[in-house]
Amino acid sequence: MKKQLAIAAALMAAGSASMALDYYSSSANVVLTGSNMMTEYNAGQGSMTSGTSWTLNVNGGEWNEYGAYYVFKAPAGTTVKLNGTTSGVTSNLPSTGVVYCDVSVFAMRVDPTSPIAGQTAGPVPGHPTTVMPYMTDTMLSGYTGTSSAQAYADGYQYFDYSGTYGSYIEAILNYGANVQNFNAGGVDISEKGVYASWNEQTGQPGAGSFLSDVTYNGIGLGRVLCDQVGTFDGVVTTTGTGDYYFVVGMKAGHGAAAAGSVSFSNLNISIIPEPASLGLLALGAVAFLGRRRK
Repeated sequence: MKKQLAIAAALMAAGSASMALDYYSSSANVVLTGSNMMTEYNAGQGSMTSGTSWTLNVNGGEWNEYGAYYVFKAPAGTTVKLNGTTSGVTSNLPSTGVVYCDVSVFAMRVDPTSPIAGQTAGPVPGHPTTVMPYMTDTMLSGYTGTSSAQAYADGYQYFDYSGTYGSYIEAILNYGANVQNFNAGGVDISEKGVYASWNEQTGQPGAGSFLSDVTYNGIGLGRVLCDQVGTFDGVVTTTGTGDYYFVVGMKAGHGAAAAGSVSFSNLNISIIPEPASLGLLALGAVAFLGRRRK
């Protein structure tokens, strides 16, 4: 099925590389609003209302999709959990045709708005990690493999609908399964930072709470390199040293000609430092108090 994925130039122009990012080195609870979901995705296909309760408005037109994302940084060892409920999401997308809303959460070492390193058209069998060959929709239509593992072995690493994605975040917001694809290709990105999604025609997300027990029920379920078919509890954990970029992205779209929208409220992210770091902070506080008592 053809999916229009023309990405506005503003996606890269307004990327995190050109603006100061929020940095969280201690515990925090951040409410997601139309203000901190700072950068639009497919700016020409919709608009956003800001505030604690905010809305993604998708323009009329077949296969239009629109969204926004929030990029911030935190030290390695930080756990980020996206919290929400089904009552905090109200869909006014068209009642006919395919409709969907995707939520992406992931962490990676490199700037997610940077170009995809080693990007090249596949297949490149046995390629080194310095090469990142993609599969387009045209390539997929003639591909006979039945699993992503097979596609990797055959020389494809991630999915790029038209071969034009300019950055990691662009590839992931279009197809959340690219989180696993990049991870398998050697990119330091959180493997479990995948997306939850629903298609109104299938009754989701009523089978479970938002961001929990929700599987992707979109058209083309199980296409290699394209479709995430697992569940996602909203938790992303990092390890090691240094800093990570964290991304929370949301996108709504439809296959109908009519316009529509999805409204969000009561969504927040819990930022939890590594337990060992908390312990060191506590010991430091005790030592400080001890010095003051002397």
